[in-house]
Amino acid sequence: MQKGDSFQFRYCVTAAVRDGFLALFEDRNPLHTDKAFAREKGFREEVMYGNILNGFISHFVGELLPVKNIIIHAA
Repeated sequence: MQKGDSFQFRYCVTAAVRDGFLALFEDRNPLHTDKAFAREKGFREEVMYGNILNGFISHFVGELLPVKNIIIHAA
């Protein structure tokens, strides 16, 4: 890697991703799991878990960058 290099990868946040997060962490907050509740709070549908992004970042840094001696130090 050289300064100025750029890397990209597209992640798709699907119902399967959400269901996997729910199964693993058991976060059943109705904002994430109940469409009617989410609508009452002003959203069109359930709100995706924000921490799914952390998993994508970890995968990108740990698996997709061309060097393996790298760690996420700050965001």
